[in-house]
Parts: sequence; structure tokens; C-alpha cells
Amino acid sequence: MASMRELSEQIVNQTLTNKAAENYRMTPYGAIARPSEIVEDEDSIFRKPLETEGRFNILPLRDMPNGEREFALPLPLAELANAFTAPGRALTQPDFDVEQEALDAGLALMGGSSLGTAPVGALAMGAPRIQMPRGIERPGAVPEMDARKFMQPKMEEMTIDAQRVEFDKPTISLADYEGRDALVTMTDRTPAGDIIYGARGVEFNEPLPLQGGENYMFNNPGEVWAMDAGGASTVLNRGDDMIVLPMRMATTSVDFPTMAPAAHMRFAQNSMTKKDKKYVERLIKKGGSGQLPKGDDQVPIPDFPGIDAPDMDQYLAGLKGPQRKTINNIFNMVANPSPSQKKAGIKKIDEALTNTEMRMIITAPEQRDISSLMQLENVGVMSGGRSRGPHMTYNTSLTGEGLGKLDRPLTAQDMLPQLFPRSRPDYIDSKDAYTARLGQRTVPIDEKLLRRLGY
Repeated sequence: MASMRELSEQIVNQTLTNKAAENYRMTPYGAIARPSEIVEDEDSIFRKPLETEGRFNILPLRDMPNGEREFALPLPLAELANAFTAPGRALTQPDFDVEQEALDAGLALMGGSSLGTAPVGALAMGAPRIQMPRGIERPGAVPEMDARKFMQPKMEEMTIDAQRVEFDKPTISLADYEGRDALVTMTDRTPAGDIIYGARGVEFNEPLPLQGGENYMFNNPGEVWAMDAGGASTVLNRGDDMIVLPMRMATTSVDFPTMAPAAHMRFAQNSMTKKDKKYVERLIKKGGSGQLPKGDDQVPIPDFPGIDAPDMDQYLAGLKGPQRKTINNIFNMVANPSPSQKKAGIKKIDEALTNTEMRMIITAPEQRDISSLMQLENVGVMSGGRSRGPHMTYNTSLTGEGLGKLDRPLTAQDMLPQLFPRSRPDYIDSKDAYTARLGQRTVPIDEKLLRRLGY
């Protein structure tokens, strides 16, 4: 394992290599590229808050607009300096934002910032965050995502305009955490920190930030996991310092979060005609008009504001999972209607995405072609608190940090064998998978478990 000095040097080198003159504006949805602003040297800190965006969380360095680095207060100290000078600035600045200043100071002391995600190259928990260059990806046919013969040409033709983030995760041994409990919790296959600018040759009006996913714990300083408020209460009642082990779900798991219908919407905004948009909007309001297959979510959404409505992400965040899946299913239906659906009057719209194409767009590239065995990879640790994190789908974030990745291949079966009586190491029975998804699972990291895992 790398020493702290080696890790710090690695952070600096990665940042200088991967970040040029461009900075990123952090929003509730993730990181969006923006022009940098130069802070005039003559401005006193007693008149203007210190710039905290672009600072390292630990190292005394900050990014300058010309791409160079200068020594500066570390982020926590800069936030504290801002808090100290806030009363004077409140008297002299007419646009002083009391709520924002208070939020920044409070979250800084709790291990985060209202900026939401770590600066590029920062030590995001235990893993340096590396921004990759924007580019066009051609994933090709991925049988694990869709093995149907007629879908292979669509998959071969798919292109994705994306900017990815990678995390250099240290290796973690569960033996180092003997005596603690582990939370084994579900995760979809979306990446954290990536930005999608377009797909299939269609540029989105607004980039689509992807929020994770199992790497959420590395992309959001001070937070280890996002979930609904009820689940967070259940977890915190069991322990406040548990180890977090996300178990990877099937390729269809990405259908649930807001990112799925958001991808459908962004593509349709610039690909479909006004007439076709109105047609799809009527179907969404009526839940598919009874034409979706039996078993598919088909919940009417009578207040649907329209494909081109502003603040669509906020609207989607207010919907329930079955409603979001209904939107996905309707786009999928018009993109590739079955013979019976065509006979019933469903119009085929080539300018709509199928669900397979949507999944290819929002799934982490390294997870597209992996069988669903409920694998475990990332390791995090809780610190006992909760917050309103930046995730658009889940309203509560457990405080904590990402530690790294496991030092050996493990699955949920290895941790909780009693839940998988019908399964094998290379096969997960659907009934066992359903059982494992019910509630929040915890397991003690004790000598018996560690011996069974080969430690």
C-alpha cells in the first residue's frame, strides 16, 4: 500500500497531467465545465471570500486559471477563514448570501462542501480522482446487456459522447476491520462523476451528469452512500461505524434512478419532431394507454409537463420509481413496437432510444459486459451521520468515506451464503436475488467469516 507521501505526490502528478486551464462548476447534479474566474490580488480576504473551488482538500495548493498551481490554505482552513470574516463581509457586501455562507462553513466542518463533489485530482476519500479527456465511445454489441439478435446492429452503431472520471483505489483487506459489522447494500451500475454530452450523433441541450453507483463514495467527499430516508434510519439504528460493501445488481438496475428517463428525454429533445414529442407525451400521461407488456411498469403520469419542459431533472426526481420506469418503457415501446403493438396503433419512432441503448449510455463502461453475480468491489466506512446529499434520486446521504477496493473477488453469496440456497458461485437464482434485495443486510466481520473468505 502506498505511503501518504507517495499518495500525495501521485495526486499532484495526476492533477497536473489531467487538468489543464479548465475548471469545473460543481452543481447538485455533478461537475459541469465552466470558464475560470481570476481573483484580483488586491482583494482582501476581509472584503471577499477565499476561493475554495479548485482547492485540494488536504494539500496546501490551489488551481490557477492558467493551469498552474500556487500555495494556498487547504480547503478546510479556507472555509474557516471565510466563516471568520463573514460578519465583516455581511456589513460591506450588498449581495452577501447568509444561507450559502452558513451551508459552506457547516459542510466543510462535517467533511464536505456545498460544491458537492471533489475537485479534479483531489484526494476524494482514499482514491485520487482522475479526469479523463472528453471523447466519442463506440461500445459495440454487448450480449450481457441484450443478447437479442435484432438489437445487435443498434448496439454496434451506438456512439456515446462522454467525459469519464476514474479513481485510483487502494487495496483494502477486510481482515483490518475485524470486529466491525458490514453493511451489504444494493448498487446500480451507473458511474459517478462521468458526464454524457450526447449519444448516437445527437448532442444534448444539457450535459447529463451521472451520479453512481458504487463509486458514489469516492466522488462525494464526506459521504459514503445515498439512499432514501427510511433506509438510512434503519442502517443508522444498527450501527454508526459499519463497513459499507455495495453489491452490484443486474444491467437493468440503471432503469430506476432519474438518470434513465433523463437520458431518454435529452435524446428526444433534439432528435424527435414536435408531432412525435406530443404523441409520446400523451402516452406518458396515460401510462402507455394499455399497450405496454404485462409486467412492465405502466403508471399514468397526468401532470407530465412535456419533453422540452425546463427543470426536467427536478421533475423526474419528484417521481416514484414505477413512474420513472413507465417513462422508460414508453420510449422503448415507440422505438421498437412489437407486431401486436403496431396492430393496436402504436407508432414506430426511430428517433427514440430503446431501453438497451439508454442503458448503454448511463452504465459504467467497465460494468457493461459483466455477468450479474452480485459482486462486491468497493469498500467504504460510515461515520454515523446523515445529510441531504447531491444525488437526485435518493434524498439522504450517509456520512463517511470511501476506503478503496477489496483485495480479492467477493460476492454477496460469500458474505451471506444463507440467502442463496439455490445459487452457485457462477449463477444467481432469481428467487435468491429477490430475497437478497429485501431490506438492508448486515454481517459481522469476525474470525469465522474471515476464515471462510480465505484470510
